[in-house]
Amino acid sequence: MSDTLSLMCVGAQKCGTTSIKNYLAEHPEVSSHIQPEFIYFTNDQEYRRRFEDVVREQFYPSPPHAGTKLIAKYVSMSWSEKALERLQQHNPDCQLLLLVREPVARAYSSYNMERQRTGLSRSFSELRTIIEEKRHEDPMYRSFIRHGLYIEQWRVLTRYFPPSHIQVELFENLSQSPVPLCQKLFDAIGVDSSFTPSPRVHNATTQHRSKLLAHALTAVRRHRTLINAVKRVMPYGTFRKIVDSVVKLNASRTRFESMDSNMREYLTDFYAPFNEQFAEETGVDLSLWQVPRSDAYAQGQK
Repeated sequence: MSDTLSLMCVGAQKCGTTSIKNYLAEHPEVSSHIQPEFIYFTNDQEYRRRFEDVVREQFYPSPPHAGTKLIAKYVSMSWSEKALERLQQHNPDCQLLLLVREPVARAYSSYNMERQRTGLSRSFSELRTIIEEKRHEDPMYRSFIRHGLYIEQWRVLTRYFPPSHIQVELFENLSQSPVPLCQKLFDAIGVDSSFTPSPRVHNATTQHRSKLLAHALTAVRRHRTLINAVKRVMPYGTFRKIVDSVVKLNASRTRFESMDSNMREYLTDFYAPFNEQFAEETGVDLSLWQVPRSDAYAQGQK
């Protein structure tokens, strides 16, 4: 087993990070964590532990065999200078993956996810007032708007890692053709790039049959004391599979209502200059974001 991470997916939220982690982890030469997010570099208590012990406890297969490349993800890591400094000290040659998505669709997908998980009752259209009044500390702004300001994330990342170590990829390409992206990343970390994973959508934003059950499941997955207690009686991977199975059973096929067209236009105009700066500094082609998308895309269904 490698004693350092080879690849860290650092964001962004609702851009396919769960899917890409799971696709890559199918490779026989790759190991990744069972938990949705790898909090080692962001959580002070976890960081005090030996990295090798965390890997043996949280990664699968357990323990990873000799020569295995370790990959991880934490979707808000691109904002945390403390975590990035720790990662840089851990492995200055680590490859970083920043997945980005057309920011209006990303914002609406994130908003709908929070409605489902936490029972958020605030209106999406409230974001216009929040933006105009520059209420940047409002939780709505921080969760739904700030995460789509990719230029800010890029500038934080490049304080700790050279651009050559940061791969920026589009969610739109991942959702349409995931295998070529996976194989590109396999090549970047030095494993057999001819391996073909079996892509399917992970962590899709869907409505639930029971909101009460959805909120309870979210609380269970975030309750550290409960998780530690569970680990004493069963493997954490078994616990996660049980919870994930219940989550899937609770999902319905009911679609979310479409985003208000005026709000979509307002946010498109708001994000335009940030997108231009991001494209200029990274050299990434964002022309896909200019093409009219399907209704499902506009609603942020994935």
